[in-house]
Amino acid sequence: MKFPSGKRLSGHWKKILTLLGLALVFLAVLWILWGSFLPAAEKNNDTISSFLVWEETGTVLTATGREGLMAYIVRVGNEREGGRGQENAGHQEAAHDGEKARNEEDVSGQEDTCDRFELLVQKLTTHGGASNGTPAHPQPPAEIITQNLPELEIPMERAEIHMNLTPDGSGLWLSLFNNEGKNQAVFFDLEKRQGQAFSFTDRTIMGNITLSSLVEKRLFYPAAGKDGKIFAHTDRNTLDLPIELFALADANSVTAGFRPWLQVLPGDEEFLFLAPSEEGGAVQICKHNVAENSRELLFSLAGTAAPPALSARGDLLAVAAANTREPKLLLSALPSGEKIELTLDRRPATLLFWDATAEGVYFLASENGRTGLYYAGLKEYLPSLAGVQETPEEDRDRQGEAAQGNASELFDLVIRNGTVIDPETETIKFNYNVGIKGERVTAISREEIRGAEEIDATGLLVTPGFIDILSYSPNDVGNRFKVADGVTTNLAMHGATIDFPGWFRYYAKRPMILNYGGAVLQVGFRHKLGIGNYRAPTPAQIEEMKKMTEQAILDGAIGISFSPEYYPGMSTEEIRAIMEVGKKYDLTSFFHVRYATMYGPGGNNIDAINEVIGYARELGTSVQIVHINSTGGTFSMAESLKIIEEARREGVDVMVDLYPYNSWATYSNSARFDPGWQERFQISYEDLQVGNSTERLTEESFAKYRKQRVLLIAYAIPDEDVDLALQADYAMIGSDTIIEPHMNNHPRGAGCFSRTIGLYARERRVIPLMKALKMMTILPARRLDNVAPALQKKGRLRLGMDADITLFDYGEIIDTATAEKTGSYSRGIYYVIVNGVVVKDPHGFRSGVNPGKPIRSYFTLR
Repeated sequence: MKFPSGKRLSGHWKKILTLLGLALVFLAVLWILWGSFLPAAEKNNDTISSFLVWEETGTVLTATGREGLMAYIVRVGNEREGGRGQENAGHQEAAHDGEKARNEEDVSGQEDTCDRFELLVQKLTTHGGASNGTPAHPQPPAEIITQNLPELEIPMERAEIHMNLTPDGSGLWLSLFNNEGKNQAVFFDLEKRQGQAFSFTDRTIMGNITLSSLVEKRLFYPAAGKDGKIFAHTDRNTLDLPIELFALADANSVTAGFRPWLQVLPGDEEFLFLAPSEEGGAVQICKHNVAENSRELLFSLAGTAAPPALSARGDLLAVAAANTREPKLLLSALPSGEKIELTLDRRPATLLFWDATAEGVYFLASENGRTGLYYAGLKEYLPSLAGVQETPEEDRDRQGEAAQGNASELFDLVIRNGTVIDPETETIKFNYNVGIKGERVTAISREEIRGAEEIDATGLLVTPGFIDILSYSPNDVGNRFKVADGVTTNLAMHGATIDFPGWFRYYAKRPMILNYGGAVLQVGFRHKLGIGNYRAPTPAQIEEMKKMTEQAILDGAIGISFSPEYYPGMSTEEIRAIMEVGKKYDLTSFFHVRYATMYGPGGNNIDAINEVIGYARELGTSVQIVHINSTGGTFSMAESLKIIEEARREGVDVMVDLYPYNSWATYSNSARFDPGWQERFQISYEDLQVGNSTERLTEESFAKYRKQRVLLIAYAIPDEDVDLALQADYAMIGSDTIIEPHMNNHPRGAGCFSRTIGLYARERRVIPLMKALKMMTILPARRLDNVAPALQKKGRLRLGMDADITLFDYGEIIDTATAEKTGSYSRGIYYVIVNGVVVKDPHGFRSGVNPGKPIRSYFTLR
């Protein structure tokens, strides 16, 4: 056999080794590239070893904690069954043994027959900085308080329980609810060792109560309303002033076993929350910004083993995943969105909190019938997350630099530290400042700004000024009652005039403290042409009406008003002809419809609603049914709204407005009191009252007043009709009156808007606050801003908008006007600003200021 020479053999090996080397390099490059595309979870395969800090022999129902402090509720068996007894006493400080024994004696009668429950708050030894897997001997916590819980309304063993400590660790909030809809919250003052319980009938707090980092008395929690939908709420610490912030889940999610969780981040703008996924059983961890009304998905998981844990700075989030083969811990850096998935050596039952240095987490886990408190050091896994965080010092420096930019700028008016709400964008900004220059809003920020005049809005809501879309021509007395009710723009859409040049000239000479505009008073044409109430016009008269309508529009009218109930002779030909003129200019027609009941001979509400919708459908124009609670919907609101909603789905532009009262009012000599009124309105003489008096009518007094022009208030509107109308998405608030110097009016002229917020949003919770504000700001502005350019900058609270602003205390706002005293100012409205000028402050109306401006159509010939 012939062997190759050594030289040739050496050459072969060199080639082989070179190829192997190249292959290894190639594989290494592939490995590096592949690794760069792998998620962090797959690159960190080590199992994190946690160590035991302390064990509890009783059954832990729920727990919470923060840096160096832990609170938990434990079920303690009676002595014959063998409970905590002396076995757990070694874990408590001797100084508290005597007190604990006394507490146990107080409930000794219960121990013979049933378990009892204890709340314990304990101080922990800090384990921050411990490296992963560092062994340590269990260190029993130092007891701060042991509180027996025998008085709770909801049995603990049948309740879903959540707890949260206050930021300073001096108090503890506990919330409980069960499947029967019972709900209770308890606040424990840990220093005084006292508890205060709260119960609810209007909502169910269905998760943890989380606390503001800015305002000591501000709380947040998830709660279900009357419709079962779950919203994040803000509230004060008396739990009697809830405000819906944003939706978390619907009622079906709760019945499917979903349990909400909410956590406010430092600054009270961003919130973390759990949301049900469309996939059955899965959950999403989302972030919602209320100042921007924006939402971001952080995680989508098959489930969570426990509520997430947030670091004290609010920049690191830890989530214990459920439904995984191995216990998984997910870490996320909130500012950057960076994520890491790690494996734990045991599955957390409750993920409690990060340590003070944000280098590890505490959690509870159960083994062999006992619950242990464990600590997992995460320091070595955090650099990739921590490297992108902004330190508190950097944040303060950045904010300080930004603040210096505005500090040198002097505004005409500054509103400081208010809760700023813009209904158009549905944004809520806590503790913000608003800067105003001239007539415009030019700054909305938390930065320090200075003004020639400054308003302290601490504790107040700062909203766009209210727009009364259904009023009458202004007067000096009525204007003040409007402003005191938060109104900054008075629109006479029930009919202002047919002579708009004269109308605007008249008010240009008056001291107007609010903005004003109005609709063509169509019935004024009938009076001018001598037609009256009960006759139909001739074709020639209709042509004359069309000419007058067009001229009124060109002179500044922003709508057309019809009142066929008061003018039974008003014909369909008359209405259609005038609406065709309005269509040419894209004006909305406002209808006091033809019928106002479901009883008696003749037509009814359904006929009246169909008539108006028929005009809109035929002509392709927009219509508004005014005060539907008194005309068109009384006794038939559900059916009337159903017809409207069906038309809207077809594309018909129809909306409604209402005033939130169970009484209407009209003059004693009007057609509404024509014979048969008792049957039509299901009332009698004693249901009529002279406005601004205590006088109820009799048959004799009615006959007397019928010959006069006296405004009578009729108690003829079912409360449920008002509730239904308020809940419609296309409904607005309109007072349908203005207080006059003689005061013979309806109280809605002075209290309509405060009543909507104070009674129907706050007290009865028929509608959320945000919806109430929409109904009196952005919805009326949008309804008319296509023809009235001035309204494009009203009803909104954003940069560049008109500074028409109302500041009120949500806990105080309410109407005070009554049928007996119609001229009474609303309460709780502290400031009203019109076009950048304060017209009302806590001391009353400011003298010598008249910033109100006319609201005209853009067709107006100058």
